[in-house]
Amino acid sequence: MGLLTGRVLLLNFSYEPLGTVGVARAVCLWFRGAVFIEEHDGENVLRSPSTVFKVPSVIRLRHYIHVRRNRRETTMKRARVYIRDRYRCQYCGEHKHAKRPDA
Repeated sequence: MGLLTGRVLLLNFSYEPLGTVGVARAVCLWFRGAVFIEEHDGENVLRSPSTVFKVPSVIRLRHYIHVRRNRRETTMKRARVYIRDRYRCQYCGEHKHAKRPDA
């Protein structure tokens, strides 16, 4: 496996994991000054005619990025529970009518 095909963990400024990026993207972000390198990938290095660069395994953004998380609805509506259970009450086992499961 080539060095540029690996993945690098991307952290927010607050060390919150945001995901992974490719090694090439991580190196580009570092050259642009957008990230700090937190950890290196052992002894693996990238070489150019003039530079030897250790391959990063964890990078952290220099600025905090506010990330909106999709919060799934934690409470299920009664109708959805009946659809899931094929309109059968799990408490008493009674079959409910499809149009009015709460009746």
